[in-house]
Amino acid sequence: MNQALAGRDARGFSLVELMVAVTISLIMFAVIIELFASNKQAYRVQEGASELNENARYAVSHLQYFLRLADHWGGIEADVVNVDPGVPSPLATDCAGDPVISTMGFRGYNGTGATPPLNCIAAANYEPGTDAFFIRYGAAHEDARPVSDPSVPVPPNGVPTLPDTGELPVRAGYLGSTDGDGIWLSARLGRRGFIFNNTDHASLPSDGQLTDEEVRNGSAAYYRFQSMLYFVRPCSNPAAGTNANACDAGDDGVPTLVRMTLNPDLSFTEEEVVAGVENMQLLYGVDADGDFIAERYEPADTVDANNDWNNVVTVRVSLIVANLQRDNTINDTGTYYLLDTNWQPPPEARSVRRSQYDFTVQIRNVTRA
Repeated sequence: MNQALAGRDARGFSLVELMVAVTISLIMFAVIIELFASNKQAYRVQEGASELNENARYAVSHLQYFLRLADHWGGIEADVVNVDPGVPSPLATDCAGDPVISTMGFRGYNGTGATPPLNCIAAANYEPGTDAFFIRYGAAHEDARPVSDPSVPVPPNGVPTLPDTGELPVRAGYLGSTDGDGIWLSARLGRRGFIFNNTDHASLPSDGQLTDEEVRNGSAAYYRFQSMLYFVRPCSNPAAGTNANACDAGDDGVPTLVRMTLNPDLSFTEEEVVAGVENMQLLYGVDADGDFIAERYEPADTVDANNDWNNVVTVRVSLIVANLQRDNTINDTGTYYLLDTNWQPPPEARSVRRSQYDFTVQIRNVTRA
């Protein structure tokens, strides 16, 4: 009797019980997996949002910094700066008639279609409909810092060397060395200035050849001539595709703010500023009465028609910056109003979050003149 009861107590699960247990376990695993997947997606989206904000902050601060450097000619006005006849053209096309080397500190260009506004921008490397602009200025440079590679922008990335480094300013003797190769600005306060190739320094007029004493006492100075072209490229890394120098189907397709910087050997370096910038539009504040205050804001074509670039004192910039992480819950079909242009995300880019950033920059070297 006891053995029979013990046998009944020791029996296992029935097939139905096992199936119920397995089903419950599968449901629990599915919930756990979904929870992990949701958390991972939320983390990726949050990480992308942080990256978007950081990229946008950097893009805005970068453009503000360099726009404020435009038209710096060592304390003298642009209309008394001369381009020496010996200055060569760094590009055969010279950017569709707009000289790369010029005393015009700032110049913008409207983007109205798929064709780049300047022919020194490769068509494959231009995001259709986006604006572009040139800035030019004289940058501080110490003669103790050599040019290790003439194909690298000097100063590095175009950032002027900070003062109080203990290094001596550039003197005439430095311009004759290998490290002094490239285009320079000679500026004498209260007089005039010259943009020249270092090999032609000795042929400049006497007031363009600065003495060591003038350089030491600060009444005159030599500056590196900087020329930079900013525009939006349809990919962040052209080298990832089949053509290392042009965006194509094999690249990442991430629109990117880039710039072309003039090097000492008169070539250009095209470098990424920040990825995720899908659109850039600009309007230009024109000072019509000489009080250094913008009375009106106009597109580049209007400023061109009125020959008003020397009267531009402020620039309004509108950027669209996108999250680099896709979010499949997003379908952005909205319209963005960028100054004088309306823009909608293309179908292939609607599953990302994006934000618009608008700001105004004063061209300080113009207004201080």
